[in-house]
Amino acid sequence: MFLLVDENEREIRRKKIPIYGTTTNNVAEFIGLINGLEELDRLGEKGVQVYMDSNLVVNCVNGTWKCKAPHLKMFCATAKGLLLETHAILDWLPNTENLVDQHPY
Repeated sequence: MFLLVDENEREIRRKKIPIYGTTTNNVAEFIGLINGLEELDRLGEKGVQVYMDSNLVVNCVNGTWKCKAPHLKMFCATAKGLLLETHAILDWLPNTENLVDQHPY
């Protein structure tokens, strides 16, 4: 799932992404990020601040950590490309501050 909000935390767009079959939390986090960045691209938004509570995803996409897991490398490369294309800035935040968790589905 991703949630786009404005600077006043008003909801702009929310989307649940169906994931079929069994997967890992990290794969789901990457899929949510990629879908959110694709939505920003469709909307023509540039330079948006993006927050996630997945330390692994944020650090791998930002290049702080190396993405070692073979099954995550494709997701990481896709997210990096979209981050560059949208000029978005990706930062980590604690899950207690994650607005997706605070807004009802």
